[in-house]
This record gives sequence, C-alpha cells and structure tokens, in this order.
Amino acid sequence: MNARLPSGRSSSAARDHAAGADSEAQRQLRHAVQRDVRRRRLGARYGDVIAAVAYLGTLGVAIAAPIVAGAFAGAWLDGRRAGYSSVWTLAGLIVGTVVGVLDAVALLRRQL
Repeated sequence: MNARLPSGRSSSAARDHAAGADSEAQRQLRHAVQRDVRRRRLGARYGDVIAAVAYLGTLGVAIAAPIVAGAFAGAWLDGRRAGYSSVWTLAGLIVGTVVGVLDAVALLRRQL
C-alpha cells in the first residue's frame, strides 16, 4: 500500500527520490575523493621538485642580498667623498660576496 505524503508523493516515490539523492551524494563524494587522491599523488611526485626549487631560491637570496647591500653601502660611502671614487663600492662588493658565500655555506651545512 502506497500512502500519500503531504507533498503528494507516495511513500515509495519518496523512498526512490531519497535513494536517488543518496546515490548523487555518493557520486559527488566518490568524485571528491578521487580528485583528492590525484592531488596527493601529484604532490608526492612533484613535491620534492618544488621543495628543491624553493631551497635554491633561498640559497640565491642568501648570496645575492649581502652583495647588493654591500654595493649600495659602498656607493653611499663613495657619494659622501668629494670627487669620483669607487673604492668603497668595490670594497662593499667584496665584503658582500664573502658574507654571501659564508651565509650560503652555513645554510647548506644546516640543510645537509
């Protein structure tokens, strides 16, 4: 016996509708899980490459930042002297290079 619900549907129709909604929810869940599995596999495959690129970028900044800072400091000191001179700029570049290399070596030692 199919009883009528207030919505005008029979109980079996309501049950079929609920089963269809469940299967739709299950399909969406299955799709979301499969998408997550694909993302995790890609992350496992390319995660090491991304980490290596990020580490190389950090290493590059560790070398370049002291060099640039030394050059700017040297140029500022040269600008304070009368006449044209690049002695302090060259000294700043040399000191910045030494500091950058030492910083990179320290970074490498910490990582390895």
